[in-house]
Amino acid sequence: MKLIILLGVLAAALFLGACLIGTPSPASTKTPEIAETVTPGAATGAVGATCAPAQAAAAGVARQYSKQPSMAVDTNVKYTAVIQTNCGAITLELFPAQAPLTVNNFVFLAREGFYNGTAFHRIMEGTVVQGGDPNSKDANRENDGGGGPGYTLPAEIVHKHTRGAVGAAREPDQANPERESNGSQFYICSEPVPFLDNGYTVFGYVVEGLDVVQKISKLERDRNANPLRRVEMEDVSITRRVLKYPAFVQ
Repeated sequence: MKLIILLGVLAAALFLGACLIGTPSPASTKTPEIAETVTPGAATGAVGATCAPAQAAAAGVARQYSKQPSMAVDTNVKYTAVIQTNCGAITLELFPAQAPLTVNNFVFLAREGFYNGTAFHRIMEGTVVQGGDPNSKDANRENDGGGGPGYTLPAEIVHKHTRGAVGAAREPDQANPERESNGSQFYICSEPVPFLDNGYTVFGYVVEGLDVVQKISKLERDRNANPLRRVEMEDVSITRRVLKYPAFVQ
């Protein structure tokens, strides 16, 4: 099944849907269209926003897990993630005190190399870029958005969707009343997106490289919001630093 970003009412003239992640019927094999005014088959986005060529998508099946990882992060430790892409580096500060399960999972998958070779498969200029789907490792763009590591995560809804917020993607409320997060897919807000507040787990913020996120969001994309130029996560690394004082509020 496909997981797609549907981004709510962005402006009076542009309706983008009501939920961040949607699931089509099992019979569908094509990513559902985002409700955007786009001529079928046409590309949209800023022509001038370019990135270096990415490596060719690799073949093979991504590793799957039977359950979410055991808790290993420490709330008294500061975790930083650096996402190296062919468009530049994006540095995230993660929030284990408020979203321990989600941060623990992200750190685990990053250290496993799960994200390496995945792509940002869905972009919306002025809103979000989404990635982390293992299906995006292959050359088949039609299955992008439908994958994960084999499990979901409980909701940990605390932080707001300010500029640079990093959130966990999920299926819509109708199919997912507990608002559980997809086990690997995440999105980064290139601008504030307040209508997503109180609905999704935000587990970090961009502290460096927001310009890279905004550049990615302006790339030309197809009718399914998949960038025409592949934006690959070449490497996702984690660093940790013990805090001098316990982490009460981050």
